[in-house]
Formats: sequence, structure tokens, C-alpha cells
Amino acid sequence: MLAAHPSVASIGGQELTVFSRYLAPWATNFQLEKRNLDEGRWAQGLPCLYTEQEFEQRMLTFVEDVYSRVLLRKADATHILDKHPNYSNHLPLIDRLLPKSRFIHIIRDGREVAVSMMSVNKRVGHSPAHVRETAREWHRCLTNARAYGARLGAARYIEVRYEDLRIGPQSVFRNCCSSVVLQRMMG
Repeated sequence: MLAAHPSVASIGGQELTVFSRYLAPWATNFQLEKRNLDEGRWAQGLPCLYTEQEFEQRMLTFVEDVYSRVLLRKADATHILDKHPNYSNHLPLIDRLLPKSRFIHIIRDGREVAVSMMSVNKRVGHSPAHVRETAREWHRCLTNARAYGARLGAARYIEVRYEDLRIGPQSVFRNCCSSVVLQRMMG
């Protein structure tokens, strides 16, 4: 629904996974090699060539390139919508690279998430296959997003219940948009 707004560019129903599949592993590996270098264990990897700030700038350049391609899909857009359920585990990285970003956390009933994840596992081969694993993953995503969302504050983080979105999408959408407008007036 947000992607249908004339000011919002996205890649439709697809997910970029730019932070969860690409940048998070880069950042994790850089930090691991940097720690080994700093502690004198061994010197290997990109920390031998880049400072942490230089490496983050390279990651930001990558994000800017990806998002410029998204903007090409809707030339008049002023906002980019990038969504993926696992982004809830990478909010600190997203915030560090994109400090003006805002987050809409759509929270779905954990039981529905479990059924969905197990269905994806059967059809595609990823996501947890058992209820206990799905419950742990749902809880981890929910907890991580809420914890970092509390640090971001109401101007940059909003929670929306998926079930409310299904029942009354217009009022939920209005609430999301008014939060964005409020943030602009304050910031």
C-alpha cells in the first residue's frame, strides 16, 4: 500500500534484502577482521586497507547506488520503501548508514507467522521448518526491532499491527503518514 503512494518508490512486491543478505555480512566480517587486527591475532582482510569509516562509506555508496536504481522506477518519488522481515535484526546498521531513515514495524500474530514461515520452508526451502524455531525467530525479530525502536523514538519508529492493517488499511495508512508529517515538522 505504501508503494502505491506517488511519493514512494519501491521494487513492487519484491524484496531487496540489501541489508540482511549483503551489508550485514560485510559489516560483521569487517568487524571480526578488525578485532583480530586490533588484538594482534592476525592481519588479514579489508581492515588492512580501509579504516572503519572508509569501509562504511563504501557500504553507503553501495546503498546509494541501489536506491538510485529504485528511484528510476518512479521519477517523482521523494521516499524509498525497502522492506524485509529480517531488517528488524539490522536496525543499528541501517540507522548508522541512513540516519534519516524511518521505520514502520508491521507486527503480525506469531501464530500466523509460524504458519507462513513453515509454508515458505516447504515451498522454497528457507525459513524455519518447525513451530518452535519459528516462534524463536519471530520473538527475536520482534524483540530486536522494539529494543532499537525505543532508542529511535516515535518520530522515527512506529508499530502497526498487521491485523489492524487488514481490517482498516486507510486509518493505519493515515496514522503512518501523519507520523511522517509530524517528524518533518519537528525535524
